Amino acid sequence: MQLELFFAADFGILLYPRLAMWNALETELMLRQDMVFVDLETTGLDPGRDRVIEVGIIRISDGEIIESFNSLVNPQCEIPPTVKKITGIKKHDLLKAPVFNEVIGEVQRMTRNAIFVAHNADFDYTFLENEFSRLERTFALPRLCTVKLSRELYPDFISHNLDSISRRFEIAIDNRHRAMDDALATWQFMKITEKRLGINLLKQAVVKLMQEAKPKRVKSNTIAQLSLI
Repeated sequence: MQLELFFAADFGILLYPRLAMWNALETELMLRQDMVFVDLETTGLDPGRDRVIEVGIIRISDGEIIESFNSLVNPQCEIPPTVKKITGIKKHDLLKAPVFNEVIGEVQRMTRNAIFVAHNADFDYTFLENEFSRLERTFALPRLCTVKLSRELYPDFISHNLDSISRRFEIAIDNRHRAMDDALATWQFMKITEKRLGINLLKQAVVKLMQEAKPKRVKSNTIAQLSLI
């Protein structure tokens, strides 16, 4: 039987169909993992210089919230006035808060063997990566960005930031720019999208984005039940 080949323009190489099939299968298996919706508040926008001041994580399994974690974090540095104004978090709020070294274990436990989901995921992911690195620890998860997901599923909309999405879909956020509230809003966006567009269309978009992100290979013993949203 003749083996067909196809040209992968993005990589400029010939690939066997079985390899393409495996990449799709690998992503399908990855989607059987739990998801963790994560949001961080930070002292600024530079993950190499700035620090985390609040962590919000909700873990989703079989379409339900099974656990959550929320904590202020003492950055051991000054908070810029703009950050105080945006988040409402003041210096005195953080004085008795744990430093990141004291919450890293819980962050790692909450996110273990899960897909990392966040609005502008690279921002939150890179901050956590750097906080872990400062403590000589590794943080590595497959990730999904809901900004990219919104652009993929709602291309006619101009803005895809969390404020625009919350207004568009009438998602109530009690405390905008607080970690847990924003993580919950991101989760609500996923649930609303599933109801509006259907699970199959949502799943197709997620698979496409995660394939483009080239997620790390998932070991078979980490696979849980399908938990897209």
